Amino acid sequence: MKSITIAVLSWLAQAMGAGAADEYAMRSAVAAEWQSYWAAWAVAASATSIIISGIALYFLFRSLQQTQEALDITKDLGHRQTRAYVEAATLTFSMDDDGDLVVRCQNSGETPSPMVAVGVEATRVSAGNIGHVLKTNRPPSPPRKTWTAVGARGTLRAKVTPLTGHSAVAEFRTGAFDTNERLLVVGTIIYQDIFNQFFKTEFAFFSASPKDGFLRPNGLSAAYRPIPLQEVESVLQLDSRPLLQN
Repeated sequence: MKSITIAVLSWLAQAMGAGAADEYAMRSAVAAEWQSYWAAWAVAASATSIIISGIALYFLFRSLQQTQEALDITKDLGHRQTRAYVEAATLTFSMDDDGDLVVRCQNSGETPSPMVAVGVEATRVSAGNIGHVLKTNRPPSPPRKTWTAVGARGTLRAKVTPLTGHSAVAEFRTGAFDTNERLLVVGTIIYQDIFNQFFKTEFAFFSASPKDGFLRPNGLSAAYRPIPLQEVESVLQLDSRPLLQN
């Protein structure tokens, strides 16, 4: 179309006998029109290139983001498969003191736990009130003692003193409870894994007679729950930064 327009304009100039100045002006106008025509195409091509580059960068970013998400998931799964899982396996009376208890902590994980802290509380409850106490009025049992490590698939016998229930344990062992009363012991384990993460496991046991030992009440307690470092420091009342350096 542009070629036809130029040819027509040239023919008209020659047919009308336009002077050299008029022909020069006409050619300048045609050249300017051609320049504006190709400049418009150049701008359009540049805009298209920018749009395509932006789309390519977006998909590249999403690809990198998805790759990072996949790596994070793989890392988390690896940690879950190998980290420590510490819980209270059994509860017994201490052989040395009538008011103390011994919690056998079991690490069912594939790697050691560099730090374990255990706390218990004991209370006297009626036989039919155990579930209600655990659900609505569970006594606090923050750990007050720590141990250095529990090996992979290993155990730890932690001798602990109830926060305020030391006398309740002693009275129970001497037969001071009624037949409808039970000794309820609740506890908390805070432990660290080799990936410098902290977890909390709660447990509960009850006994109807010192000769019968301890049983677990119905229902499950929270176990292996991740907790932040600030909560560890607050509960244990210590600076846990040295623990992170292990």
